[in-house]
Amino acid sequence: MAISSLSRKTYMYNLLSNALKYTPQRGSVTVQLTKDHDQLLLSVSDSGPGIEEEKLLHLYQPFMHGYVSQGGMGIGLYMAQQMAILHHGSLVYERKDHETVFKVMLPVDDAAYKDDEVTGRQVFCQSKETLATEELSCLDTVCGDPINMLHVAIIEDDTDMMGQMKEEISTYFRVDRYMDGQEGVEGILANPPSLILCDVMLPKLDGYQVVRQIRSNPQLTNIPVIMLTALDDEGHQIKAYQAGADDYVVKPCNFKVLIARMAQLIRWKRDQKASQERAIPQKQELEEPKILTSVADHHFLENAIEIMNGHLKDPEFTIDNLAVSLHVGRTMVYGKIKKLTGLSPNKYIMKLRMEKAARLLSEGNLNVSEVCYEVGIQEQSYFYRSFKSFYGVSPSEYKKKGGKIEGTKSC
Repeated sequence: MAISSLSRKTYMYNLLSNALKYTPQRGSVTVQLTKDHDQLLLSVSDSGPGIEEEKLLHLYQPFMHGYVSQGGMGIGLYMAQQMAILHHGSLVYERKDHETVFKVMLPVDDAAYKDDEVTGRQVFCQSKETLATEELSCLDTVCGDPINMLHVAIIEDDTDMMGQMKEEISTYFRVDRYMDGQEGVEGILANPPSLILCDVMLPKLDGYQVVRQIRSNPQLTNIPVIMLTALDDEGHQIKAYQAGADDYVVKPCNFKVLIARMAQLIRWKRDQKASQERAIPQKQELEEPKILTSVADHHFLENAIEIMNGHLKDPEFTIDNLAVSLHVGRTMVYGKIKKLTGLSPNKYIMKLRMEKAARLLSEGNLNVSEVCYEVGIQEQSYFYRSFKSFYGVSPSEYKKKGGKIEGTKSC
């Protein structure tokens, strides 16, 4: 039968963990595996309270809440259903004889799959590192680099929810994970993030205590905090804001909206900090990188930077050449790069040239004239002025110090 071991474990773990979690004391859980013609049937039933009628339409959504007097079901059913569909099968729920029953039905015959779906009698069975299958995308996978280098902290004790949040947020930000309140406070103090997502109901320290400790620490007080919880009554929201939270989001949530809120809070806090610093005489202003919330924008900028880096030695390279290479209009290139980086294309190219020059000078293998040539600047005097404007020291002094200087200036 063409099914990966990872899928078998996912079905069993998620269905059994939900059944055990919601079965009362002295209750029962029954597992049956049978074959019905060309279908394999896995049935997991329990004597728990079942799912409320009005919740059934949202049964297979991440973070669905529905069992009586208990929390949420995490993403277990969502993952199991996605894998069942991937294997040309189904996952169904029914309430029968006062029992909750989940049934996974899968085809027994390998003929149910296309040739490109089966490898070595396993469907899409590749390692996590390849990230090559839709099946593995449902799991807490090893994620690629995010589109922003900022990192955020998530404090959440539910493993399923933590996995889902990490998978969604890792596209946009680096993620630090903490499974209880005390661990979260200690970790955030050691490595302050750009934003904190914190659950309310946590072991050791609850979410309100976490936020109060963060707000009382001068090193952490300006970090934006979003409380993310299933407690949606007005009293808990007021308590969260009184503790010092910047926002309060009720689960289940729309991740696109959550990402937008996170980005906006980080921008707002950063702008607030910049305004305070501008009020300090002789305080040097640094250009902060923009926060991206679109994977398409990230890819556009990556392509643009790759093209620009490939032409830094060419003194004739302009925004028009960049537009041709990107197959878009000059106006769009200018607007897009200005929006995504905060700099015009010409200034951004100069920034890349200065960064390359600094790298070459610190390596010490080339003299200043040779570095000037390598970064596509023909007049050495202009190179000197530009470099000093960017780094605050002349190229020769930078080379002499091996690149070890106190600060830099934005071009």
